[in-house]
Amino acid sequence: MRLKIKPLKLDAGRPVTIMNHETAKKLNLHIDDRIKIKLNSKEAIAVLDIAERFISKKEIGVSSEAAKILHLTKKSYGEVSFCQKPKSVSIIHKKLNGNTLSQEEIKEIIQDISSN
Repeated sequence: MRLKIKPLKLDAGRPVTIMNHETAKKLNLHIDDRIKIKLNSKEAIAVLDIAERFISKKEIGVSSEAAKILHLTKKSYGEVSFCQKPKSVSIIHKKLNGNTLSQEEIKEIIQDISSN
């Protein structure tokens, strides 16, 4: 979905976005989902938060960390889409549940970490 990307004066420590609850509902997005934001040749993956009044239906707010990745200094239009969690998240849950990991699963975790 094409939305206006609004840089916020928000230092979150990681890329975070804030979307209007009606827009999120339309896109079937939920709090803590990962979303991909494309602006020109730049791309950022950020965690989603949802607000009722803070952000209009046709825009998405981004933290200073996300704005830095996108080289965003003022409002611009970009594409916003859902992004799957890395496969390594379910593998880590598997290990936390006491299961043994295969060599391939360990490589998957390392690859996800190294590719950020």
